Amino acid sequence: EAFVVLMDILHAMRGLGGETILTPFQAMDLWQDTGSRRCYEQMCADGRVSPVPAATEKH
Repeated sequence: EAFVVLMDILHAMRGLGGETILTPFQAMDLWQDTGSRRCYEQMCADGRVSPVPAATEKH
């Protein structure tokens, strides 16, 4: 969990210039893999996307 927080901080620092560091697909993939709050906020920023966690199937 601490790694994800540090990763979010680094992405925020890189984005201080106003540029989006990750593409929407990269942000979605990283959010699904790590639960990154920053990636979630990036995906929701324009109001057109409401990400839903992927369902995990149990066999």
